[in-house]
Amino acid sequence: MSKAKYSSQGIADTYFSHISVWETEKAYLPEFPTLMNSEYQMFPRGRVLFEKRCATFKIFADSTIIKNKYSRKLIIDAFSLQDEKCKWKRDTHYAVF
Repeated sequence: MSKAKYSSQGIADTYFSHISVWETEKAYLPEFPTLMNSEYQMFPRGRVLFEKRCATFKIFADSTIIKNKYSRKLIIDAFSLQDEKCKWKRDTHYAVF
Protein backbone atom coordinates (compact mmCIF):
# COMPACT_ATOMS: atom_id res chain seq x y z
CA MET A 1 0.00 0.00 0.00
CA SER A 2 2.98 2.33 -0.23
CA LYS A 3 1.59 4.04 -3.33
CA ALA A 4 -1.88 4.47 -1.88
CA LYS A 5 -3.48 7.34 -0.07
CA TYR A 6 -6.13 7.13 2.65
CA SER A 7 -9.32 9.16 2.58
CA SER A 8 -10.82 10.67 5.72
CA GLN A 9 -13.09 7.59 5.89
CA GLY A 10 -10.07 5.25 6.10
CA ILE A 11 -10.26 3.93 2.54
CA ALA A 12 -6.99 3.51 0.66
CA ASP A 13 -6.94 4.21 -3.07
CA THR A 14 -4.24 4.62 -5.64
CA TYR A 15 -2.85 7.99 -6.60
CA PHE A 16 -3.44 7.57 -10.37
CA SER A 17 -6.37 7.39 -12.76
CA HIS A 18 -6.97 4.84 -15.50
CA ILE A 19 -7.02 7.41 -18.24
CA SER A 20 -3.67 8.95 -17.31
CA VAL A 21 -1.97 5.56 -17.03
CA TRP A 22 -3.43 4.48 -20.36
CA GLU A 23 -3.20 7.62 -22.48
CA THR A 24 -0.30 9.56 -20.96
CA GLU A 25 2.02 6.97 -19.43
CA LYS A 26 1.11 4.13 -21.81
CA ALA A 27 2.01 1.67 -19.05
CA TYR A 28 0.75 -1.28 -21.13
CA LEU A 29 3.25 -0.85 -23.99
CA PRO A 30 6.16 -2.97 -22.75
CA GLU A 31 4.03 -6.12 -22.54
CA PHE A 32 1.21 -5.33 -24.98
CA PRO A 33 2.39 -3.11 -27.85
CA THR A 34 -0.56 -4.22 -30.01
CA LEU A 35 -2.82 -2.17 -27.74
CA MET A 36 -1.33 1.09 -29.01
CA ASN A 37 -4.10 3.46 -30.18
CA SER A 38 -6.78 1.53 -28.26
CA GLU A 39 -9.24 3.32 -25.99
CA TYR A 40 -9.05 2.27 -22.35
CA GLN A 41 -12.87 2.02 -22.17
CA MET A 42 -12.72 -0.92 -24.58
CA PHE A 43 -11.33 -3.30 -21.95
CA PRO A 44 -12.61 -4.65 -18.64
CA ARG A 45 -11.09 -2.70 -15.79
CA GLY A 46 -11.74 -1.89 -12.18
CA ARG A 47 -10.36 -0.55 -8.94
CA VAL A 48 -9.05 -2.15 -5.77
CA LEU A 49 -9.65 -0.22 -2.56
CA PHE A 50 -8.73 -1.15 0.99
CA GLU A 51 -11.13 -0.34 3.80
CA LYS A 52 -9.10 -0.04 6.99
CA ARG A 53 -12.07 -0.21 9.40
CA CYS A 54 -13.03 -3.77 8.41
CA ALA A 55 -9.67 -4.80 6.85
CA THR A 56 -11.25 -5.75 3.52
CA PHE A 57 -10.46 -5.11 -0.09
CA LYS A 58 -13.30 -3.82 -2.24
CA ILE A 59 -12.81 -4.60 -5.90
CA PHE A 60 -15.05 -2.58 -8.20
CA ALA A 61 -15.17 -3.86 -11.75
CA ASP A 62 -17.11 -4.62 -14.88
CA SER A 63 -19.42 -7.63 -14.54
CA THR A 64 -17.25 -9.61 -17.00
CA ILE A 65 -14.50 -9.58 -14.38
CA ILE A 66 -16.76 -10.20 -11.39
CA LYS A 67 -18.35 -13.26 -13.02
CA ASN A 68 -15.06 -14.81 -14.17
CA LYS A 69 -13.20 -16.87 -11.52
CA TYR A 70 -9.97 -16.82 -13.53
CA SER A 71 -10.06 -13.01 -13.79
CA ARG A 72 -10.66 -12.72 -10.07
CA LYS A 73 -7.71 -15.04 -9.38
CA LEU A 74 -5.46 -12.93 -11.62
CA ILE A 75 -6.41 -9.81 -9.63
CA ILE A 76 -5.90 -11.55 -6.28
CA ASP A 77 -2.47 -12.76 -7.40
CA ALA A 78 -1.42 -9.45 -8.99
CA PHE A 79 -2.25 -7.47 -5.84
CA SER A 80 -1.23 -10.22 -3.36
CA LEU A 81 -4.70 -10.21 -1.79
CA GLN A 82 -6.35 -12.76 0.46
CA ASP A 83 -9.46 -14.11 -1.24
CA GLU A 84 -11.50 -14.20 1.97
CA LYS A 85 -10.86 -10.48 2.51
CA CYS A 86 -12.14 -9.49 -0.95
CA LYS A 87 -15.58 -8.08 -1.65
CA TRP A 88 -16.42 -7.99 -5.35
CA LYS A 89 -18.72 -5.18 -6.50
CA ARG A 90 -20.12 -4.45 -9.94
CA ASP A 91 -19.71 -0.83 -10.89
CA THR A 92 -21.15 0.79 -14.00
CA HIS A 93 -18.27 3.28 -13.97
CA TYR A 94 -16.04 0.42 -15.11
CA ALA A 95 -18.44 -0.91 -17.74
CA VAL A 96 -16.93 -2.04 -21.02
CA PHE A 97 -18.25 -0.21 -24.10
